Amino acid sequence: FYILNNTFKIFINGTDLTSSGGTDTSTFPDFATPFKVGRANTAMSMSIHQFDSAANRFLPPDGSLDLDVRRRERMFVIAHLISPICVAILAAMVYGLADIQSPQFFALVAGFASFYVYPLLLNRYLSFRTASYLSTAQLTVLVISTVYFFGGWTSFALPWIMALPMVGMLYLGFRGAYSTSALALAGVLILLALDLFGQSFAN
Repeated sequence: FYILNNTFKIFINGTDLTSSGGTDTSTFPDFATPFKVGRANTAMSMSIHQFDSAANRFLPPDGSLDLDVRRRERMFVIAHLISPICVAILAAMVYGLADIQSPQFFALVAGFASFYVYPLLLNRYLSFRTASYLSTAQLTVLVISTVYFFGGWTSFALPWIMALPMVGMLYLGFRGAYSTSALALAGVLILLALDLFGQSFAN
């Protein structure tokens, strides 16, 4: 919990925790005392900070932006660098354990992998707001498609729909939450209509 808490401090606030030699452990409870000077804790803080510094290279060089916008841009870049890795791990598990090799599966994997493009576009071709709207719309389509092709209402991806408004809020505040919620609701209504008309979902 304490490591994750300090991780969010780096991601959101850009706090340099490594300047003091690692994560601040002054607030650790007594049971965590043996871990105060643990190498794993320090190494994790240093690696996270280095990753955060690397992510700054993708941020637009606009010094006029306020701090809140800058933090949202940093979160946007970090999320788009990490999330495809998480999806790749999940895809490898699905491919290896369930032996799924359908064209839809590989198309969805490619769709999630394409999120790597957004940090590159953000720096030169797209504004942060435009990139955020495009990204959340693409994410919504991919999640709804995953639900459709993998089980429907029993899909492992169904809970992801509830996370979509939170992603929109992280990037764009309440406007992002509203727009992403509307897209997610439209997708659920489409799935419901298909179900009512007798469309069967692949298991």
